Amino acid sequence: MIIRDYVSEVSSNYARIIIANVGVSIVSFAHKPSLQRTDIVPTPNAHISATVTYTVCNTIKNTKKVKMDNKEIEKELTELLRLQEYPVAVKFALDDNDFKGVQKSKKDIYSCQMLKIASNGGYVIAAAKERLVCPNERLCFGFEEVQKKNINSQMRYAKTREIAEKQIALRPKTKCIGIICGSLGRARFEPDVLVLTVDAWQATRLIHAYVHETGEDMSFTTGTNAIPCAYGIVYAYETKKPNITLPCSGARSYGKYLSDEMGFNIPWRMVGLFLDGLKATDAKGLKVPLLLDLGYPPKDPMNVFKEE
Repeated sequence: MIIRDYVSEVSSNYARIIIANVGVSIVSFAHKPSLQRTDIVPTPNAHISATVTYTVCNTIKNTKKVKMDNKEIEKELTELLRLQEYPVAVKFALDDNDFKGVQKSKKDIYSCQMLKIASNGGYVIAAAKERLVCPNERLCFGFEEVQKKNINSQMRYAKTREIAEKQIALRPKTKCIGIICGSLGRARFEPDVLVLTVDAWQATRLIHAYVHETGEDMSFTTGTNAIPCAYGIVYAYETKKPNITLPCSGARSYGKYLSDEMGFNIPWRMVGLFLDGLKATDAKGLKVPLLLDLGYPPKDPMNVFKEE
């Protein structure tokens, strides 16, 4: 196991990592919510290409993730961020059993529309691949291979056909037979991804939370289109990393996303980390809304043109 893979696996389970000049041999690790520890044994000859020790603390640091139900998580996120829309739980259906107990769409639909039905209406809705008809999402969900029509459509965003093909090739992809979206409080399934509809300051508060807990900067990945589906839920699902997405033209036209809305996509296993970070930074005065410095006594804005 290479260092990068080990760090990625540990980080996704909220471990804290300390680096020192001693080699280690990894004994065991598993992606399980019940996992309480990871054993590591120092050895003179580490099976890693650098002399690094990873001291792994409790891998489920945030017990809120385990103990809180969906309604409680929804309530805390809504209060901490003053969300205007419901947090949306998203699950990628891998077999027909995943659809049990969930109402399926009886009409053709786009995944961005499903996200809005859940975030605005609070509903839980599922769609199998036969009903998910956006050409871009059909590629990123693994329903179809790239066809000539896809390249032709992508040309509105590309200078040449080669660039159009490259844009599609770079787009995050997964394999599933459909998706399920629902307001978190009403979801009776364990999500793969949590999507929050946020404004700029709410997104910044979530960045505060992530950096506060991990000590790492956040970087964002996006493209020209297929943004809520490919770069939002698929990216978070496949990479196990959070990502911020802006509405693409399709999401604006068909999903009815507003021009000032963004999606903050969080892998489900990281929700506890974000809650801890939000609470800690909120207690330190970083709140939504943020009290602005108005100046005391308040000054006329035209005062900047006056000499003292």
